[in-house]
Amino acid sequence: MTSAVYGTGRPQQRVDESGRWPANVTLDEAAAELLDGQATNGGATRFFYIAKPTRTERDTGCAHLPFRTGAEACGRKEGSAGMNSPRAGANSGGGRNHHPTVKSLALMRWLCRLITPPGGTVLDLFAGSGSTGVAALAEGFDFIGIEREPAYAEIAHARLCHAIEPLPKSAPT
Repeated sequence: MTSAVYGTGRPQQRVDESGRWPANVTLDEAAAELLDGQATNGGATRFFYIAKPTRTERDTGCAHLPFRTGAEACGRKEGSAGMNSPRAGANSGGGRNHHPTVKSLALMRWLCRLITPPGGTVLDLFAGSGSTGVAALAEGFDFIGIEREPAYAEIAHARLCHAIEPLPKSAPT
């Protein structure tokens, strides 16, 4: 197959007409349910599912940051109709890490191992709340993160500092 976007001379990956997904796809609950419905020998998603991070995982290292309600975290008015929208994140109950798309550390550790060579450095141009950095450090990689929003950079800094403390006795000062 070729692509009009990338040029007719460049081969593109073929689509598997049997309905199977490549191994590097992660799924949300709805897509996982559809995939399980196509499986002939049990639930195929047992190979893909990673739960959302718990409130404890999200807030680890952020104890010194102010608590924000769900409404404050997403900029909605308390009691408004938007508070009922799961997409808004307003019904989360609030917390200290108010970033709207915190990733699971288990997922990010797997992705870091998947793409980073041994001894490599993980670069995250949109560091958000620092999940990728925490995961990279846990996997023994170096990490460079960039975040333009000061509130999110503060969260990422807190989580990364917690991830590296206490420093091993052999660490340079």
